[in-house]
Amino acid sequence: PSTAWIRARASEADLVLEKLGRAVMFASDGQPVEPGGGLYKRPVFVLRESFKPVLPVDLDMLAAATEQLQEAKDREAAVSLAEITIADPAAQADVHTDLLGRLDALAAVGLPTLVTDMGELFRVAGFLRRYATPRVVFVAGTQSFAALFDEKPFENLPGGVFEALGRLFTRGVTLALYPDRDPRTGEILRASTVAVPPEYRHLLRHLLDNGLIHELRELAARQ
Repeated sequence: PSTAWIRARASEADLVLEKLGRAVMFASDGQPVEPGGGLYKRPVFVLRESFKPVLPVDLDMLAAATEQLQEAKDREAAVSLAEITIADPAAQADVHTDLLGRLDALAAVGLPTLVTDMGELFRVAGFLRRYATPRVVFVAGTQSFAALFDEKPFENLPGGVFEALGRLFTRGVTLALYPDRDPRTGEILRASTVAVPPEYRHLLRHLLDNGLIHELRELAARQ
């Protein structure tokens, strides 16, 4: 990459790190790109992770979601997107270099990346929907999914978990769960049996029954 290209990428990352912008996007080769150009009217499959490092299972999760959930008409248009949230950059040492390293790793595997300062997934969904994206599918492991029912991250919302989930599952937004395995028993953990507070069991059942949550099959190569 040219020096100008490297500087442009660093400048884009700084927009989020310095709170001058809420989100910036990088193409599959790591080059800065306007989100509208990369996402307009395209279904998006989004994986939020730290990507420190990029793991094979990260790629498996996105591959499983696109293979199992994309519609026939979406096959050429669907975008697999990594998302990194920088919710509290001040709490990290040398966050600028750290972020650029992660962007390099994601470009090496050909994943376009969205960098945001948005802690809540519903804010990311709102950002993506601004580009007339017909479908937004968030991809997560079963254990990460359980965190959506934790009250603490949403204590500043009047409606707590209910409000956060209501704002997440707007029209066209769904969640795809890739099966994790219980570290103690090796058994597959599924959404229907994941541990959530008792008061949210009916809410979980509602999301499953209405197709807002999809349970993915584990890729054969990793079974």
